[in-house]
Amino acid sequence: MLIRFILCRSRNRPKSSGAAIVPSLDRRKTMPADEITSEAITVQELIRMLEDMDPEMPVHFSYDYGDHCHSEVAASVTDVDTGNVLYSEYHKMHKIVDERDDDDLDNSPANKAKQQNVVLLS
Repeated sequence: MLIRFILCRSRNRPKSSGAAIVPSLDRRKTMPADEITSEAITVQELIRMLEDMDPEMPVHFSYDYGDHCHSEVAASVTDVDTGNVLYSEYHKMHKIVDERDDDDLDNSPANKAKQQNVVLLS
């Protein structure tokens, strides 16, 4: 699954306002689990990328819809938060740790050390 987020140009905005695509994480399928989050951009890098953009430009994140044609769709970002993620062998990517989910409640020091606090766009 390709995950990246994009800034979308509104239909009523002139072309000069532009749209920016942030580098994607599509190489992660072949990466070791502990390196996947390190491929994500940092908050500082994101701020730098957004500095020269129109502050009124809507924000979306894009991903492969998973259909036969591999359509790339863009969902609106409506919230920014932080949370903990842990690599999931089942999903082959990071999964958000939900403290209310018994499957995520492995409180061993080894498991806690593997969790990473990240910025979540939703």
